Amino acid sequence: MVQDKKTRSGHIIDNGSPTRGTSDSERPADKSYQGISSARQAESQIIYRAKAGVARLNAAVLAQAAKDLCSSKQESIDKIIEWTSTDMFREVCGITGFDHEETSAKLRNIADMPLRIRRDLVHSLIEAARRV
Repeated sequence: MVQDKKTRSGHIIDNGSPTRGTSDSERPADKSYQGISSARQAESQIIYRAKAGVARLNAAVLAQAAKDLCSSKQESIDKIIEWTSTDMFREVCGITGFDHEETSAKLRNIADMPLRIRRDLVHSLIEAARRV
């Protein structure tokens, strides 16, 4: 290994040391690595935000289904209950992290309640979800 020497004036003579005179963050190899690392972090954040956005969107779909159960039209309620047995419903529940069987059962229970109780319950559930 080549050693650096000090001159009489106190300056160091660089004899080829690759890191002498530059900090670790200034070395070209480190700069490109930091660039890749930063790019990966940015990409991870974008993916995380996209997944979070999709989960929020699907949660809004479930909230709208609960609101639709507050309709006075039995036909609208029947459509929601039918939807709970579809693959799309399973996917929506999976993306939001809900168990589709449990969610379906709860929506069916809400649909069986009298209209006034349904409306009060759904309203309070949506308000509670907004506070989370």
